[in-house]
Amino acid sequence: MANLKQALRSAFEDGTSYGTVNSNGYLYSFLDNVYDNKMSIEHQQMFDHGSGGELHSKAEAVHSSSMLGYNFFSWIDKKHPFVWDDVVYTKVYFEVQLRTLCCRSNPANMDIVLEGERFGQRVLLFIESKFLEYTNHGKLELSEAYLMPENYYMGSWNDVAYELRVETRNTNHYNEGLKQSFCHLVALNALQNPKALAWFNANNVLQIENLDEVEIRFTNAIFYPRNDFEAEYQKYQDYEELYRWFKKFIARIAPYSVQPGWNNYYELWRLMRDQISDINRKAFLERRYINFAEKC
Repeated sequence: MANLKQALRSAFEDGTSYGTVNSNGYLYSFLDNVYDNKMSIEHQQMFDHGSGGELHSKAEAVHSSSMLGYNFFSWIDKKHPFVWDDVVYTKVYFEVQLRTLCCRSNPANMDIVLEGERFGQRVLLFIESKFLEYTNHGKLELSEAYLMPENYYMGSWNDVAYELRVETRNTNHYNEGLKQSFCHLVALNALQNPKALAWFNANNVLQIENLDEVEIRFTNAIFYPRNDFEAEYQKYQDYEELYRWFKKFIARIAPYSVQPGWNNYYELWRLMRDQISDINRKAFLERRYINFAEKC
């Protein structure tokens, strides 16, 4: 039975991608994992500023979700905009930090944020990137702090946390993904609080001066493996079904919040490929990722 991680490693070993990879699926440097082996100083600083320590650990894996997101979105700028759902995106940020609970100092990290305009209004799209994380499963871990209403900047999220823990008792799912989305939604909702917004502006290059003038969106970008990678293909479908439930759950129990979205990387590729002017970048993305993706 085909294994996607092995296939990704083989792509490096047979010379169809950059760099050399060890038996654990890790490259010598994160630069071997990005297009043209280059990352701007500005983008490196964004990653280094984040609390995930990505560049010199997880980013070196052939299945790195952060480098998957970086390779797909790092080309976007004012000269090379990306049009998606009527929004013209002209700026990209990586590892953006958000405050979740007012009693905790450790922030949530959003993999990607796109900045653009739609009919003259500023739009910020927050994106969580996933490669193969959904092949894991286990209990949804939320500390007792999430059950205490006084710990939230905005909203009755403690009720949501309690019901989410009850509803996700089946540990045969990728419940960690739901926990991350829950924390991201809490953090995005918290921006309505002046203290949380001030913390955001003090800890990120991305600035929000007036939240009333910004439309906030949130989605997931998930890699959908080819169906001949049977195990990973099935795990993706299982997680998609679980997340479909989560979206309905959030819409029912927290309708006041930013709502979570779902996109797979092949869908994004269909939108992007005619907007990317660099033919070598397109060839890299096809060889590095799209050749292993389900053509949905």
